[in-house]
Amino acid sequence: MNLKLLIVDDEPIITQGLRETVPWHELDVEIIGEAQDGEEALEIIENEAVDIILSDVKMPVMDGLELADHVNRCFPHIRIIIISGHEEFEYAKRAIGLGVRDYLLKPVDIDELMDLVAKIKHKMEQEQIHEESYMLKQLLSSLVMSNKIMEMEEIQDWIPRGCWLIGSEMKNYGDFIGSKTDKQIQALKKRWKNTLEEGLSRKGILSASTFLDENRLIICCTSEREVRPERKVYEDLLSEMEETVGIKGFFCLTAHSETPEELQSRYQDLLNKMKTHPYTDKLVFEASESDPVDTSKFQYPVWFEKKMRQMEDERSIQSSIQDLIDGLKEKYWSIETAIEVLGDVEMNLCKEFAEDLPLHFLDGVNPTVHNSYDQLKRLFTEDMKRYFDYQQSAIIGGQRWLTKKAVSYIKEHYAHDLKASEVADVINVSPNYFSQLIKQETGKHFNDYLHEVRINKAKELLKETPYRVFEIAELVGYRDYKYFVHIFKRSTSMTPTHYRNIATKENHS
Repeated sequence: MNLKLLIVDDEPIITQGLRETVPWHELDVEIIGEAQDGEEALEIIENEAVDIILSDVKMPVMDGLELADHVNRCFPHIRIIIISGHEEFEYAKRAIGLGVRDYLLKPVDIDELMDLVAKIKHKMEQEQIHEESYMLKQLLSSLVMSNKIMEMEEIQDWIPRGCWLIGSEMKNYGDFIGSKTDKQIQALKKRWKNTLEEGLSRKGILSASTFLDENRLIICCTSEREVRPERKVYEDLLSEMEETVGIKGFFCLTAHSETPEELQSRYQDLLNKMKTHPYTDKLVFEASESDPVDTSKFQYPVWFEKKMRQMEDERSIQSSIQDLIDGLKEKYWSIETAIEVLGDVEMNLCKEFAEDLPLHFLDGVNPTVHNSYDQLKRLFTEDMKRYFDYQQSAIIGGQRWLTKKAVSYIKEHYAHDLKASEVADVINVSPNYFSQLIKQETGKHFNDYLHEVRINKAKELLKETPYRVFEIAELVGYRDYKYFVHIFKRSTSMTPTHYRNIATKENHS
């Protein structure tokens, strides 16, 4: 930190001595001017950046105490060191009363003066770090909360020095925390965050960080050097994190930004780029780097679903899962997209009995926790094993799985001209065996159960829609209006019109 110092004294020999005999360069202090009294000093302060004033007490026109009073009121960021003699003790007391914290007696001891300036400089540096740390936190908060940085005047004035962002995740995080308690996980994340912030600080980089998700840390950085350090700094940090926290990670870096608009744009680039980390071997990569991406529309893996429905042996299932995962990887799709695809596969396979199976991708998989294809493969394999075992137990236990699939099919296709033979064909059993299964599951014969499904849907339409009765008959699968009325009356002991009138009155009562 470079400090700018102004010397104020009406005796030229003293100002010359202070300027030339004190090794100011050792403290990185620059003498920006000299003044013979307080008024001349104020003129300089109005036109020059000043951090410290070294002033005599007794001077003509405006003495040191008047100068101190004015500076404290109008330029509170400037520190003042007052110099006086032993016989000027009353001046010293008044100076203290005006808030002057730093006071030296004549003749000035150079070592004492340098020690005092060094202490002032250290304190100012700490205050600057504290202020800039606060501004960084505000800046980062506005980014992640999607606020407009441009509307925050303090940040708008401060950001021209420039900032850059780091996105960080731990590799295979889900596997690493599998056996750990919540308390252990929180301690791990705290060590991770502190290790990175302290490591950056040792490199002269001020930073603020926040977790966007369970395993995604975003860090906002700035440096007096106004340039982003070379890649080696970040590689060393990752090595330190692995040593301290015990887990590998990766960094995604944005370019140095000098405007709020640049920083906001690069923040979005950072989030998008972090999704591509499964395809790179680099531990440190740029948000601006391009990657091969297959934008072709995903073709649902019908072949995989067919294999699973045929209930092959587990070895064959493992091979099919590997083929499926390899197919997703070859398209360079993100972990988020892969999770969505695998979730669709499970939903299509298990929609008849999803509530019976605790499946990862139906319950939801966090892409920052399970952030590699190896982890997705492990979770999906566990799910398919449960699916396979469920199918096997369903066969042994009386074909419950087939029955639930049949019931689901009936509820989806009741509006068509549905036959028992069609449903039997869907679940690959004979019509006679299907009749036994549906009677066992519902307590009704196929036609009676189909009527029940259709009439229940007709009741909903009569209550909630303005469709006419003959239209509702067609919507629920009856092509003959009179036959629909007959079945409806047999089921409810009233005609559809009577049922609607009662339902309408109940809604308005």
